[in-house]
Amino acid sequence: MGIHQLKKLKKASGKRNSLAGLYDDLLGDLPLILPPHPAEGDIHSWHLIPYPLKPENNVWNRGREFVARMFTRGIGAVVHYIPLHLHHIGAIT
Repeated sequence: MGIHQLKKLKKASGKRNSLAGLYDDLLGDLPLILPPHPAEGDIHSWHLIPYPLKPENNVWNRGREFVARMFTRGIGAVVHYIPLHLHHIGAIT
């Protein structure tokens, strides 16, 4: 399977790279931190593209609100990493 996927790598990588640039253009005015792009000659897989909320907006409730608003616009988004201090920890027995 991997060998067959490698044949598609250049095309898929180019498409993901183009989409990453498009996302930056379309999301640039929102209160998000845009991801760094690779240095000249380096390749990024763009498998996951993090767009964290800027610190002044980066609270858990605002993150959930942002994701919900993205879904109403047909854009899939998730809170991929929840800060440790915001995890609910039940009683340990």
